[in-house]
Amino acid sequence: METEDIASSQNRQQPSTSPSLDDTAPRPAIRPSSLEDTAPRPAIRPPARRQPSPPPPAQNKLGSGPKVLMIVLVFLLILAGLSAYFLKRPQPMISVTSDYHVGSLPAGATNTVLHVSGQKFSANSPITFLLDGVLVPGNTSAHSDANGNVRITLTVTDGWSIGKHTLAARDGNNASTQDNVVIVPQGQAHTPGPNGAPSDDMSFSLHTNIQVANAVTGLQVGVLTDTLTIMGHRDPVGGTVCQSTDNGRPQIQTGNTSSGVSYHETVTWSCSGTYKGGKLSYTETATSDKIDFSNGVSCIAQTAIRAWVRSTSQPEKGYGQGKSNWRWAVVKHIIDVLEAM
Repeated sequence: METEDIASSQNRQQPSTSPSLDDTAPRPAIRPSSLEDTAPRPAIRPPARRQPSPPPPAQNKLGSGPKVLMIVLVFLLILAGLSAYFLKRPQPMISVTSDYHVGSLPAGATNTVLHVSGQKFSANSPITFLLDGVLVPGNTSAHSDANGNVRITLTVTDGWSIGKHTLAARDGNNASTQDNVVIVPQGQAHTPGPNGAPSDDMSFSLHTNIQVANAVTGLQVGVLTDTLTIMGHRDPVGGTVCQSTDNGRPQIQTGNTSSGVSYHETVTWSCSGTYKGGKLSYTETATSDKIDFSNGVSCIAQTAIRAWVRSTSQPEKGYGQGKSNWRWAVVKHIIDVLEAM
């Protein structure tokens, strides 16, 4: 019994060697390891790693407010300082007036004056006047009063060039202001001509004394007194010059020669002339002329005969000087003919 129990226990401990269902199932063929090593394998690239985006910086909500407030306060302080500076700094201004104008602008010519008044300059400060950024000819200066006001009269000289200019005034603190003026030739814009002569657009009469000379000998034989009529026109035309007898109608003149022969002259006149800048030019033309002498002799001019008068001397006195020799030349020639008969 004991022997059987030992045997039976041995039988239970030893595994069975009989084939099982699992052992009899077909198994897949196993390749040698050498073949697996020689087979080509596709390259496998590891997936790219995506870099994580950095987290947004944390906003310091508590600190941004004071910083913005500080910037605004600094800006306001700067603005207040600039405003105080400009409010305290003088803001001068000037006005220029004249007896003459070109359009709405004050005008002047040589020997005329410009009246300048200014306000709000620095108190008791020297005032310098500039013409187009350069000291006014004559180096004119003035001083403001305790209230910053200034008044001065500027005389235009021949150093002021013709044209439109900027007239500026500057005080000792470099505060400045400006106005526009126009300088014209003498006689224009109703300004006086040289030596106080009438302006170019003025109408007036000029009494002239004409020295009559012998055209052959040059001997002064008398003085003719004529009155010239000047009709003014708008700038820049100037005036025209004529006499009342220069109208194209026959004029009768009588006289005696030096030998006692009386004559009767019928003459027709025309004229041309200009007046500008105090200078006058006048030309008188006899378009027809016939002289009948008391002894029966007559003389007829075959061509027009011209006389001329020019006056630039002392026009402010209404006195002109010139020469006229054509008439005496005609009469002298006739006398010579008469004496030869």
